[in-house]
Amino acid sequence: DLPTRYPLKHGIKAAGTWTFSDANEGTVAWIQDLVQSSNFVSLDFQHKIFSANMSIGGGADLMLANTNKGWVGQYYGDDRLRGWLKYAF
Repeated sequence: DLPTRYPLKHGIKAAGTWTFSDANEGTVAWIQDLVQSSNFVSLDFQHKIFSANMSIGGGADLMLANTNKGWVGQYYGDDRLRGWLKYAF
């Protein structure tokens, strides 16, 4: 048997998307592992360039854990930054 990739059994998730203007949008997500008292925070920002039919964005994922156990803890230290460029043609 292969272990499940996301073994979160007891947790809370809160997320939201905010539109600052027609061109700017932000997203935040927070997950709390209730058993291991660990947190996962994800932040994203996107800017749409309507004249070029594209969008550019960036984001970050933060793993906040005191142990390497549980859903968040197993990825502790795997914080990441990411960026993207989307073009529709």
